[in-house]
Amino acid sequence: MQNKDKTERHNKAKWLLKYKQENDGKIERKKRNMDTTHSYWTVATGIHDRGHIYRSQVHNVRNVIVHTGYSSRSNHNDIALIKLDKPHDLTDSTTKAACLPNKHEDFDGLVCTVTGWGALHTDGPGTRLLNEVDVPIMDSNRCKYYLGNFIYGSNICAGYNQGGRDAFHGDSDGPLVCKKDSVYKITRVVSWGYGYAKRHAPGVYTRVSSFIDWINTNKARHP
Repeated sequence: MQNKDKTERHNKAKWLLKYKQENDGKIERKKRNMDTTHSYWTVATGIHDRGHIYRSQVHNVRNVIVHTGYSSRSNHNDIALIKLDKPHDLTDSTTKAACLPNKHEDFDGLVCTVTGWGALHTDGPGTRLLNEVDVPIMDSNRCKYYLGNFIYGSNICAGYNQGGRDAFHGDSDGPLVCKKDSVYKITRVVSWGYGYAKRHAPGVYTRVSSFIDWINTNKARHP
């Protein structure tokens, strides 16, 4: 995550999950190839410092549902659902749920918050402490003008024309949360970008509001 005015935040990002996969005794942090038949997944909630994760914060995963239309070449349909083995208690002061947006709900022009443990500079390591950066949602036409044919209707861009603030390597799959009408909504999921925080190269996100039917269908299939 790159932010010229970066600060570590403790309370705002209560909707972020950290996940890991254990496979043949080795812990692998993976974005794709989610084979749940031969792998064991866990997620941790309420995490700020990656160096201090307690057993009570770790939850087993029952199922990982990747969109069947996902393309690794274009990052089209870059979305997945994680089903925990039991409901998580959201009355905990360190963990809250961001709401889903309405179907095709628009957030253009809002300044929203992306969070993660991603690198702070090119080729840098991920961070130990959780960070956040505020970026504006960019108009779709401007987004396509900058980045071309790999921008689909189910994508949205966020960032400044001049660059300087962006999600970074290691922030992928993290949430972009917007506050609209006093409600925090998980409107986007970090997907991809050209470089980091560059001029005329905003970050590209999956538009969650384009997948509400898909989310509801899979929630019904995997109660």
